[in-house]
Amino acid sequence: MVISKTETFFESEFVNRFSIKFKYENFVIQLIHVITVVRLSKNS
Repeated sequence: MVISKTETFFESEFVNRFSIKFKYENFVIQLIHVITVVRLSKNS
């Protein structure tokens, strides 16, 4: 019982950190995309 509780705790902790990391990386990718589009539109 205790083992399963700690396992689920670690799993949820891992999922939380992974989702935060994914959201942050996704944001950075979108930001880079926007910057490149703006640069291309300025050049042309």
